[in-house]
Formats: sequence, C-alpha cells, structure tokens
Amino acid sequence: MRKNSVGDDITPSVLKAENLFSFPSIIFDEQFTFAVSFLAKQAKKKICISTFKFEVCRKPRGATLQRCINDLVSAQKRGVEINVLLNFALDYKSTSPGNLAAAIFLFNLGFDVRYIPNGRCCHGKLFIIDDSFLLVGSHNFSVRSCISNFEVSVLLDDSNIILKAREKFTSLFSRSSRFNFQKSV
Repeated sequence: MRKNSVGDDITPSVLKAENLFSFPSIIFDEQFTFAVSFLAKQAKKKICISTFKFEVCRKPRGATLQRCINDLVSAQKRGVEINVLLNFALDYKSTSPGNLAAAIFLFNLGFDVRYIPNGRCCHGKLFIIDDSFLLVGSHNFSVRSCISNFEVSVLLDDSNIILKAREKFTSLFSRSSRFNFQKSV
C-alpha cells in the first residue's frame, strides 16, 4: 500500500475499481468536471487548485460545473482544507471579470483564496488532492472550458510528480496575496 507525503494510505485502486481511470489518464473536455467531482468526494485533508479562470455559473448551461463546485463545497464542509490560487490583477488587466465574483463566493464559503502579486499571471491549472492525485492540463473552472472548448488534462498518481507540483503550488501560495473581503452574513 502506498502512502502520501503525510503518511496516509492512498488507494488509487478506488478509482480503478470503479473503472473510472487508469494511471496516467488523459481527461478530455467535459470529463474534467466528472474527474474533479469524483476526486473531491475522495479528498480527506487538502485540495489545492490553481486556475486562470474560475466561474460560478447558476444558469442551466453551467449545471455540470456547478455540481463540481458543489462537490468542492461538500469537501470543505467535511473539513477538507481548500486553497485556491486565481489569476487576478488589481488593475484588472488580463483578469477574467468572473474571477472577482468567484473569489468572493469562495471566500464566503471559507476557502483560502489568493492571487499572485505584482501582476504575475496565474495561468497554470493544477488540482492536487491529498498529495495522492494530480490533475494538470488546460482546463479552467469555466463553462466554456468544460463544455465548449477542446481541453486536455492528465490525471496522475505518481508521488514524485505530485510532490513537485505541490511544492511549487505551496511556494507560490505562501507568497500570494489574500483577497481583502468582509465575510457576508
């Protein structure tokens, strides 16, 4: 049995047993939301997300993405720490308008949401679950990315690659700026 960097047993066989993924696995288009939802449901301790765009869409076309976000919220309510690194610039250049709304939404849910300072673009898309799984590729958390565009990501369970991705994420996240919002009641 393999253990992640914090010593927990990890079971990629859970995914394989359900015939969902083999490792590595290539994830196309709308499969991304299914993969994220499934992995969020497996999370026990921590989820790290880095994305250029994060969209909260309550319209029918965004239903699949909203279910994915709901599964992240459920993980957070189970006590899973969720860190989100978004693209954002104080001058709003190269920033999706939806990212500010998403940051407020996620902040109010208790997620730790940050942006890289000094106008540096956050273009890398990472989804790290409990140091056990890494989903990396071109998918943003947006309706267009998940239902309209041609997108490709790779799901990995290689502990060495996951460790490098988490170290980079943690380094960036620790130096990133917190959004300064007041929690809404």
